[in-house]
Parts: sequence; structure tokens; C-alpha cells
Amino acid sequence: MTNITTLRPGEHFMFKNFEWVCLDPNHHDGGVLAIMAKPLVKEVKFCPSDKFADEKGNWNNYRTSNVRGVLSDMANVVFEGKSLLRHSVDLVADNGDRAYGTVKDAVFILTCDEYRKYREFIPHYDRDRFIWTATPLCCGDNDSDAGESIVVRTVNTDGLLYNYGACNGGATVPACVLNPKSLNLRQNMAYVEEVSEWPS
Repeated sequence: MTNITTLRPGEHFMFKNFEWVCLDPNHHDGGVLAIMAKPLVKEVKFCPSDKFADEKGNWNNYRTSNVRGVLSDMANVVFEGKSLLRHSVDLVADNGDRAYGTVKDAVFILTCDEYRKYREFIPHYDRDRFIWTATPLCCGDNDSDAGESIVVRTVNTDGLLYNYGACNGGATVPACVLNPKSLNLRQNMAYVEEVSEWPS
């Protein structure tokens, strides 16, 4: 058995029948940060209706977004409890507003800051799609920002950051932090599998 922290940034591997890309084998959460090599969903609205907005009517709050709901469903259906470490997603807006706070999830999408940090290892996805990030343009809690509370930062197929309305459809690319205490690597297949107990 090989510890999954031996994965290299940019290395592709299989886990739970999905292809992933290692972004950081020694992430500060204590595990291996990885992102899917292909979008899980190619067309999903970030926040499709008022009922998904937060209590102040903001559509671009990842905390209450449809995208987060899709990823929560995936986490519940696909992953066992010990396979992943929960990751704190910083919902600071592009303009620096921190009104949305943070959320902590097992499966999530990257923020703009995380995208910038790991850009060289992240694939360029489908040519006709952009991918959502968890970063709002602004939080919309102030009257001056209210008209922008529907705008989310996205990444296009060339790796450039853009603004896009949360009511539009975009691709969702899950990320996660794999737990090295409950997973190991079959080196010859670059395949991550669960173990009942890690040897001491």
C-alpha cells in the first residue's frame, strides 16, 4: 500500500469510478486536494429561483445555491464518511465583502483564489462551457451592491475568470480533500481505494 500523499500535483487518478486530478498532496486540511477531470454536471443553474436565494434575496450565495445542493447529494450517495475531509470554503466576494462567511463541506467547488493558486494543474474543460466558482462578485447586502447579488465568478474554457448571472446554466466541477488515513494508492493503476485500517 502507498500513501495517497505521494500523488503529484497534476497527476490524474481514479477514485469512486471518477477521474480526478491532484492539486495539492499536502493540503492544509490534512489530506489531498483534488478536482474532477471532467464536469459532473455540464448544465446547472447556480441559483435557479427565488426559493434558493438566501434570506436577503441574494442569488449568488454559494451557501444556499443549487450547485451546493447537487454536490451535497453527490457526497451523500457516492462517498463514505471517512473517505473525505471537510473543507472550509471561503465565500469572500470578489470585491472583498465577507458577508456570506464560510461553509464547510466534503464536496465543493473551488473559489477564485483557489483557482488562481492551482491554475496550472486544473484541466481546460469542455470548449462550450464555463465552470462555476464559489465566489460571488459582491454580496449584495448593501444598497449599492443589490443589483449585483445575482453575479457569480466563473472560469471559461481558456482559463480566464468572468462574471456570469446565477440564473444561467454552467458546469459544476466537484473538488474534495481525500483522507490519507482511510485511503491508499494502488500505484500501478493510479487508483485510490478505501482501507479498513491504515497500518501503524
